[in-house]
Amino acid sequence: MSTDAWVLRVIAWPVTPDRPATTDRLRDLAGRLRGRGMAEPEPFEGGALPADAPGVATVLHLVGSGPDAPALLAEALRGGGPELARWMAALPLLIFDVPGGGVRALATTLVKRGSGHCLLPREGAPAGAFADFTEVLYVQLAQGALLIEAVKAGEAMARVRSGSEQAATFLGKREEIHRPLVSKRWRPPGWPPVGEAVAEVLDRTFAEVRRRRSGFVGLELLALALMDGPPVEGLEPLAQALRPRRAALRRGWEELLQRGAQPADLCGTPRLQALGASVPRGCDGAALAKVLEPAFEALLGSLGDDAEPDEIETILPARRLEVLGGPEDGRVIELSPGDRVGRGGEGMDAEHTLYAETRLHDPRLSRRHIEWLSPGRLVLGRPAQVRSGGEDAILGPGACELYVGDVLALTRSTWLRGLA
Repeated sequence: MSTDAWVLRVIAWPVTPDRPATTDRLRDLAGRLRGRGMAEPEPFEGGALPADAPGVATVLHLVGSGPDAPALLAEALRGGGPELARWMAALPLLIFDVPGGGVRALATTLVKRGSGHCLLPREGAPAGAFADFTEVLYVQLAQGALLIEAVKAGEAMARVRSGSEQAATFLGKREEIHRPLVSKRWRPPGWPPVGEAVAEVLDRTFAEVRRRRSGFVGLELLALALMDGPPVEGLEPLAQALRPRRAALRRGWEELLQRGAQPADLCGTPRLQALGASVPRGCDGAALAKVLEPAFEALLGSLGDDAEPDEIETILPARRLEVLGGPEDGRVIELSPGDRVGRGGEGMDAEHTLYAETRLHDPRLSRRHIEWLSPGRLVLGRPAQVRSGGEDAILGPGACELYVGDVLALTRSTWLRGLA
């Protein structure tokens, strides 16, 4: 069971969608989670499978009613074919909120075929016991509890509310029941374990992401967590230096639009993840500040803030492009003659699409915003601002030149830097 997740997502699949008892149970489940401050379950009725979401642990909650529900579920699973079977097998937990003894045989078969853990109502349990059980189970799992702890807490609630001795039956690998579905502490992939003060900063960063619904975790959100949170020894000088530059940190990404169907990327931008190679294990605030300061200086200077430009001894033609800021901050685009860079999305034909795999997108980008001719030479489909040697100018539309260190502002939100 993976713990590379920090958010719990519940997907509800009504096996008997047209029956009032199923509708009532789905409404009850949504109300219970909403009352606990959690997101309501996402609907799934077969067909296209839900997209994978980085940093998210997905639980599939199957709901059915009537004595024929297990048979209808078995038929639906057969109809989904190998693709559905593989998707379900990769999930950490399946909840079979379906009555009847036949569902246990079905769940047992799925576990033997490689599916993860399964929980289902215990035969003879009082009415409502499993609903009480799953309510607390989900709350505990979302808070990072071990699966066995969440199961025990759910059973305790079912005993108090329904008088149930045992509300649920567990099927799965017993050795993995002592692991969580989601981690209590967030940190970008590639970062080593850090000291408590830095862990709290990362927790605040993740909380800032969720509060603002930014759709990504980047240096900009980390900066806001530093500036707006309580002082952290060793990091306060950096926070003080960032406060006058708040507008530059928020300038671009807050104008990007969100695609609801695309899951948020909760793993961190490429630049934030790459910093992990320089973060010392168990580092404190002062050690983290040494890693973050040059990253912020490079980002803020490139985004038009008042940082001094880097001195480049030799003017070299750009051969690659680096994304600055936003959900793809730090992404490097390797270019060949004739390559095009533009807006991502269905039906787009650019070789390098921007924002194609993120929740955010820039509606001001064109489908072929850039055509790369050769090192240092490109064609802009629309005018763009360029910052070169600390001075700003307007390039395009049409053929123009780009050198190492130059920054192209394609729009107010999308910035690219020339690399060697």
